[in-house]
Amino acid sequence: MSRSYHLCSWGIVLQILACALYNNWWPMLTVIMYVVLPMPLIFLAGSDTSSLFSESQSG
Repeated sequence: MSRSYHLCSWGIVLQILACALYNNWWPMLTVIMYVVLPMPLIFLAGSDTSSLFSESQSG
């Protein structure tokens, strides 16, 4: 699971670097999606938020 976090964080870092190097900040609007898309799960999941942050036990 930590490997996927590393890939996601490197993706964000490379996106910021590309925007800074080419002075084009429009692609940074996708960062809004990184923040907005998990909101329904976080707010509507109820008190069982441990399932969002823990690895599955099956398999």
